[in-house]
Amino acid sequence: MGVSHEADDIFPMCKFRLAVIGKGGVGKTVIAAMVGRHLREKGQKVLLVDADPAMGLVYMFGVDPIKTIGSYRDKLLKNHKVRQELESATVKDILVRETLIHLDGRASILVMGKDESNGCFCGINDLLKYGIGCIAKDYDVMVIDCEAGLEQVKRRVLHSVNILLVISDMTARSMKTARQLADIIAQGNADIVLPEKAGLVINRYKEEGGILRQIKKKTGLDLVATVPEDKNIFEIDTTGGTIADLPPDAPSYAAIIGMLERLLVPKSQMIDYGP
Repeated sequence: MGVSHEADDIFPMCKFRLAVIGKGGVGKTVIAAMVGRHLREKGQKVLLVDADPAMGLVYMFGVDPIKTIGSYRDKLLKNHKVRQELESATVKDILVRETLIHLDGRASILVMGKDESNGCFCGINDLLKYGIGCIAKDYDVMVIDCEAGLEQVKRRVLHSVNILLVISDMTARSMKTARQLADIIAQGNADIVLPEKAGLVINRYKEEGGILRQIKKKTGLDLVATVPEDKNIFEIDTTGGTIADLPPDAPSYAAIIGMLERLLVPKSQMIDYGP
């Protein structure tokens, strides 16, 4: 089967793509979950993508990752009959059946999962990228929770993302990771595709004099939001709750809603946040 796709990336066709990335432990998954929840509540058809092998985003929505892209890829590699099916059915239809988890009529989640196989399987990877891209174009917006660290940016997984949110807390180490990500983004060489907009979100923010004035110098990124430390998030983390358990008036959620309403998006890709 020949594969033709518009761009060398996993998610080329969704109308609007927002990704979160940052050092492990800074809270990027809960921020991705809050973004996804808000857009879903505002009537957008949302595709959530849990691209972190730790698979935290899927649990934030109260779902067990019984279907993942990684597990289906392994089935393709190991089972000839599974590969034969690709000759008589579309890649999109198979991936919808085998990998897409529907949360409700307006939201679904794709879990990338862990890659258990060794070696280079470029043809199969291209099929999966093409199929996922075809799924994505059925949605208004995609929210991608990236793997912790720098690798997915380096591997061009985030090609053609509209907004890339770099998440940091107030620690020096997470700020250093944010700076490394900013440097990669700023290079703009042939191996890196720039997002339309990239900015910094400081999570678990506690007011401290002068720190915000140093953000641009420390990280090389414009600050787009501060998300306050929130006992509601702590309770979800400690009890194993989901993002649905977060009160609508939670300070952290209010900060995320405000951020989304402030972000400048081209009119052709504008999300309707309602009245």
